[in-house]
Amino acid sequence: ATTTPTDKAPLTFDVYMYPHARAQRAPQTLAETMPLLEAEWADIVRDHDLAHHTLADLVGGSWQFLDRAVRAGGAATPPSLVSTIKLRQAGFGDCFDTEDSLRHWFSEMQANRILPDWR
Repeated sequence: ATTTPTDKAPLTFDVYMYPHARAQRAPQTLAETMPLLEAEWADIVRDHDLAHHTLADLVGGSWQFLDRAVRAGGAATPPSLVSTIKLRQAGFGDCFDTEDSLRHWFSEMQANRILPDWR
């Protein structure tokens, strides 16, 4: 779904901007799919005059972590049980909103010409 950019616009993935994503119907994982898209990323880097980094440079093997978080590939994984009690007891009580953090770091990467600014 597309949205109108606002100060707090939701982060979205628009499959109409990425024909490859729309064409795939079988469940798949980012760890399997994204390394195959290096040529498309190179086109984006060239077309938007970005700093030269490959997907492997930027992400390495970290696609698997997002796959697990979103249960990619259709396979259900056991839920992760995480308690923050010991962290808070040790004095680490601050927290960050995930969407605010992603918005901040995406903006930083755009300012440093690592990601295109599609606004």
